[in-house]
Amino acid sequence: MSRIMAHRGARNLWAENSMLGFRNILPHGFDAVEFDVHLTDAGEMVVIHDATLDRTTTGSGPVRALTPEARARCGSRGRTAR
Repeated sequence: MSRIMAHRGARNLWAENSMLGFRNILPHGFDAVEFDVHLTDAGEMVVIHDATLDRTTTGSGPVRALTPEARARCGSRGRTAR
């Protein structure tokens, strides 16, 4: 039996690891969704693939150094809903 997984929330369709991507995959019947979680020095869990914010967010620097205040200002980069 084949299983179909939405890798990082179907990152080729929507912003990688974004709530938009996770919400939009629901009606498509994927068997699973894959995502990565990093822990910040402040003890918060952040859903992001990279160890830095630069490629996929509007922030920059290491994920582990992200403060709660900086996280609140940080947005996703990448594809939007089609």
